[in-house]
Amino acid sequence: MIGTNNGGKPEETAAGIKAILDLIALKQPSAKVVLHPIFPSGATADHRWRVRNAKVNALIKPFADGRRVIWCDFNARFLNPDKTLKKDLMMPDDLHPSPPAYDIWTEELAPIFDKL
Repeated sequence: MIGTNNGGKPEETAAGIKAILDLIALKQPSAKVVLHPIFPSGATADHRWRVRNAKVNALIKPFADGRRVIWCDFNARFLNPDKTLKKDLMMPDDLHPSPPAYDIWTEELAPIFDKL
């Protein structure tokens, strides 16, 4: 969940994520990384957290090359059709996933891990 707690500019957060990916590649060149967008936070689509994180997510998506860095985006599963957060999937702070959200996370990552 790199980037969730970064409050700076989206470009700075994306650069930090890139630096971590580069360091992993340097230290463990055969390692695979599953990269997914920062989860939606804030109750509505126009919440400042969501807007900021959407910018970060757009910047980090191209870091995935499909071989060493695999992109896995399931953020839509956390949202209602009107783009509000599904209340049963997030804690009352509208930031942290609830236990059912971890089940979704597991469902989404399992097929990727099975292929690795």
